[in-house]
Amino acid sequence: MRRHIILLFCLQSLIVLGADPVEDSFSPEHPVLSIAAAVSDPAGRSSSASASDPSGMLSPDSLADSDSEKPGNIIDIRHLQVVDIGELKIIISLRSKFMSLTREDRIFLILLISILLLFFIVLLLVSAAFLLRLKNNRARRRFTRLEKEWEPRIFGILNQENSDPNELYRRIRSGDRIFFIRFIVRILRNLKGEERQMMRDLSQPFVDLLQSRLRSGKQSDQVQVLHLIQEVGIWGFELGVQKLLLHRNRSLGILAMRVICQPDNVLMYPFLISHLHRFRNWDNKLLSSILAEGGADVAPVFRSIIGDSNSDPWLFILSADTLRRLGDYASSSVLRERMSLLKNREQITAALRLMEKVGGPEEVPLLLPLLESGDPVIRSNVIRTVGAVAPDSFIDILMEALSDRSIWVSTAAAVALAKGGLSEALQVQIDTGHPRALLLQQVIAEYAS
Repeated sequence: MRRHIILLFCLQSLIVLGADPVEDSFSPEHPVLSIAAAVSDPAGRSSSASASDPSGMLSPDSLADSDSEKPGNIIDIRHLQVVDIGELKIIISLRSKFMSLTREDRIFLILLISILLLFFIVLLLVSAAFLLRLKNNRARRRFTRLEKEWEPRIFGILNQENSDPNELYRRIRSGDRIFFIRFIVRILRNLKGEERQMMRDLSQPFVDLLQSRLRSGKQSDQVQVLHLIQEVGIWGFELGVQKLLLHRNRSLGILAMRVICQPDNVLMYPFLISHLHRFRNWDNKLLSSILAEGGADVAPVFRSIIGDSNSDPWLFILSADTLRRLGDYASSSVLRERMSLLKNREQITAALRLMEKVGGPEEVPLLLPLLESGDPVIRSNVIRTVGAVAPDSFIDILMEALSDRSIWVSTAAAVALAKGGLSEALQVQIDTGHPRALLLQQVIAEYAS
């Protein structure tokens, strides 16, 4: 390999130096052969080397010796393979023939070679795809046959017609165990209660296989196991899942988070929340939807975060979004105490969105001071919240907001009135020549019931 690298280097030197590939170019004064001579004998004794070796090959021992005599030599030749001058002559001869062609012929030859090379690559890719398709079809037919063999026995166990699973286990070969677990998981997704637990118990003899794959450094195996654990259950895999949550690959960490965020894993939420900062750059909607999969039992964890005055603003926003997805009405009392203390725009809007979902008329007076804010985003969210929790009780506030200097606030007020069944009030404003009558007409057309 190194010998060919030297030859390619010499050929490249020919092209760069613009040497004329004539018949007598193999003289010691030739640019490329001068490089070869310098490599063979830095002291200029290449002729003696050729004399000592009639085969025309440069000895690596002689090269190493000559290099050791002159340690300042640029090229370290002590580890190079033997250079065949004959091969070098062939390359130069080929270049001579190529350069003797006309410019058009050279271009045509390069295009022809390029087309043939591309054709070969395409043929190779098509062949690989065809062979892979054959392999997948063969595996699919085999797994279909196994499913037909396993299915009646599994449903026999579920129906308690056959309570001994050992007969089923004996039919599962070692290479089919992962596929068997995947088949069990497909059935699990359609079951609940006692039958779901029976399917989980049926997969327990193969848990060790999942453990070994989870500990492997191959990420494709770890991803597959995480998907299976999400259905089979995390217990017994806690340490491995926690390690993957801290993996440098954040996508793998998100999969581990989804495994943790299950209704039975509430005890693992404190560990998860302590490392949520690793995903700060991820979309809050995605994170809050995953966190909310834990169900109502995890609400107290996030309720404590929004009630803590020292909590991180980003974590406060994420917790508020999660509680909104959970529909946690108990969090409205926590927000009632914190609302006046919030100064961050994102925190205020997150709290208002949560209040819009879980708040009541008693919280509205706490929100009215925010209408004096100079930020139209805050004002429009306040109007949306008022319209969601008590539009009839605060119709005067909504009517006044129709004339707000921000079009977003006016739109929020008009939508709140229309959704609240107060389209007649909007029609009165239109008839009296409201400056934003066109906006009010559009809102009535879209939202009025």
